[in-house]
Amino acid sequence: MKTAILVKVALLPVALAGGLAPVGPARSSADSWTISSNPVWSPDGASVAWGEVDPAGNRYRIETAAAASMSKPHTIYSSKPFPGGCCGPLTWTRSGRILYIANYTLLSVPAAGGRPTVLFRGSTPAYIVSPNQETVVVVDGCGCGHERDKIAFVNVRGGAPHELPVSENVSDDPVTFSPDGTQLVFSTATLDRKTSTWSQLRLMAVHTGGGTPVPLATSGIVGAGLVRGHMTSPVWSPDGNRIAAWQRTTSGVRLLTIDTHSGRTAIAAPTGTQGWTVSWAPDSSRLAYAATLRLGDHAQQALATVRADGTGRKLFWGRGSDLDYESESSGDPPAWSPDGRRLLFLARTGGDSGPLEILTVESDRGGLTRIH
Repeated sequence: MKTAILVKVALLPVALAGGLAPVGPARSSADSWTISSNPVWSPDGASVAWGEVDPAGNRYRIETAAAASMSKPHTIYSSKPFPGGCCGPLTWTRSGRILYIANYTLLSVPAAGGRPTVLFRGSTPAYIVSPNQETVVVVDGCGCGHERDKIAFVNVRGGAPHELPVSENVSDDPVTFSPDGTQLVFSTATLDRKTSTWSQLRLMAVHTGGGTPVPLATSGIVGAGLVRGHMTSPVWSPDGNRIAAWQRTTSGVRLLTIDTHSGRTAIAAPTGTQGWTVSWAPDSSRLAYAATLRLGDHAQQALATVRADGTGRKLFWGRGSDLDYESESSGDPPAWSPDGRRLLFLARTGGDSGPLEILTVESDRGGLTRIH
């Protein structure tokens, strides 16, 4: 199955927005908007941003607020009625702009407020940003695993996109960047249209400035040769000393870390952990991920961190808690604050159908704060 090796970010369709419970007490029927994106930090860690849709599901707005308990939100942009979906994923860049997707179009809006600029128009369900935040890689396609996708490179400041050439019936999807941001790691697979099956699944790498793609193992990226065929969705630590990757086993999938110099592996999360929500701390010391907790037949999502060597696993809430990490409307991993002291994430209270909340937690000792 092609999607087994892809890093995907869900775009919440506006048509579904009305099915989400309103967050917090409604101020009025005209303002019962619902969260429709992952929350993100400002570059200085003082503020957060997120997207919302209106009750009718045909307008969106981008909100910012101080990263403090129940801070008053500020609308930096509110759309006119539009078709499609909004607004995840969001990225607040160091250049002072917020990137997001609306109606499958990649947009950029000033964090201080103003009108959005189109960076890429097409069928865009997802994107990733390079570590230096200069290059955006866009999925041009459905991102659904049923049809072929292409990859386009876009400068975060705008300009003409550059699309990576791809053969007929071959699909390319971005996975991650090298630690220095000079190379893109992507997956490629070939579609048999007669059987609707994917084959020849491989991880490749290409320089962001252009060139010929090469197999990941021969890319020269530190530790690339240690990513084996049974490992998927590798993510390098910021310092390049470790790789987090998912390993398929007979009983499921588990999270590993790999030392890029010695090749030693450590089990960071046991089998059953969600396979798309992983992020490295800015100092590369810890990983944050969504942990699957089971109580009888019920599966609950909790937030956890672990050291890079697989020790010091910390769960921020346990089985039976009324808190559920949100991994459906937003497939993004929990966001580390720039100083690494806090994690920002979405959660539901009161079960799977409970209201969405934007929360932070102290990464070293716990302690939840509701932002919105």
